[in-house]
Amino acid sequence: MNVTVEICTDNWEDTIEAIRLGADRIELCSDLANDGLTPSEEIFERVMHTANKWNVTIFPMIRCRAGNFVYSETEKSTMITQANRFAQLGAHGIVIGALTPESHLDLQFVRDIYNAVHSINPKIQITFHKAIDYAVVPSGKSLGDIVAQLEPFCDRVLTSGQCTTALEGAEAIKSIVSRNRRPFVLAAGKIRQENVRQVVEALNVTEVHSRSPLVAVALGKPPRSV
Repeated sequence: MNVTVEICTDNWEDTIEAIRLGADRIELCSDLANDGLTPSEEIFERVMHTANKWNVTIFPMIRCRAGNFVYSETEKSTMITQANRFAQLGAHGIVIGALTPESHLDLQFVRDIYNAVHSINPKIQITFHKAIDYAVVPSGKSLGDIVAQLEPFCDRVLTSGQCTTALEGAEAIKSIVSRNRRPFVLAAGKIRQENVRQVVEALNVTEVHSRSPLVAVALGKPPRSV
């Protein structure tokens, strides 16, 4: 299966293990106990040094605090500064997500952060994270319709289809996949070694996200001598 495997990590040891076991991409965070916050520049630079040797891409999380995804103007400014710094340090992409107080996508913030990092590196990629799973889907609309609003700014969207697991959210995820255009689906939600092949086949996705590097092993990724 030609599937991109993204592994989420928040420390050096787990990151190196994920690279060793064949991960294609690392979503680098701090504090995964709170679903991931912005990592330090120090660990990012250390990870990049190793990842670049193996063509593994590193996407730092840009999230300045735990809790909901409705941010103040001060918090947004902080996150734009963080994103700019990682773009300057050579990040291959960044991971963001924000909602309005009404639980709609905060498209203005997405646009602002897109413009900020692309002014530094026009090739940097953007993933909209699980905030999408907390967005309101109006009556008569699908999750795919909501995701479509991100097309000008985001390369992919991480989602479990607004359910606890990717398999439970299969129908919603497939509605996004069927668009066959940006942002593409990065399937998430309790994806493990034992079910990743089922997820890929059921959802017809080409990218999966997990905290378990054994997902890469299950998909036949070649190990590396890190």
